[in-house]
Amino acid sequence: MSDINRLFESHPFWKDQGWFDSTPVPVAVVAPPVFEVTGCTPNSGPLAGGTHVTITGNLLISGGGGTSSVQFGSPTDGWLNATNVVFVNETTITCNTSAGWGLGPADIRVMAMTDEVVGTGLFTFT
Repeated sequence: MSDINRLFESHPFWKDQGWFDSTPVPVAVVAPPVFEVTGCTPNSGPLAGGTHVTITGNLLISGGGGTSSVQFGSPTDGWLNATNVVFVNETTITCNTSAGWGLGPADIRVMAMTDEVVGTGLFTFT
């Protein structure tokens, strides 16, 4: 403790004010939200496409400097652009699926000007 702190702490005026309480104060550390895709509803639709999907996540508008597109597919099979994409707010995007590459699970990729995020296997083409 510095000399100045000892001087103030020992003075009756400051001590009576309760300004030098040594009780530790709990501090909650909250991590900031991250740019991510967490789910979609419905989570399946026909291979022909056209399913109206609501995508949920965090920072879907501001993540990466302004969201620019939504795609369904996978890194190995390729990506197909969703249609009628509407960025409702930072946690919700609505769109329609395009025709899929094949039956089974598909990833959802939200691309931004400087970043992208992939929700793995969140939608299934049936």
